[in-house]
Amino acid sequence: MKTALIRMLAVATLASSMSAFAATDEPKHNDPSTASAKQQDGCADRETRKQQKAKSQRDQQHDQNEKEFEQMLMGIYG
Repeated sequence: MKTALIRMLAVATLASSMSAFAATDEPKHNDPSTASAKQQDGCADRETRKQQKAKSQRDQQHDQNEKEFEQMLMGIYG
């Protein structure tokens, strides 16, 4: 009787510990591995946006310089 009780308790303990590893349908939002991956993705996006913004500012500055040059040439040569 004693061994049967010990076996039943062992099986119950193993079953309850195995249920912790069961797959769920919902993703875990507080998982550190996914949180750090998302944070790194955000950094890359931020860098990309900074580069795009700097490029657009350079393009705008270049366009402005071209317009000023054209106006100067039109003033000189009519």
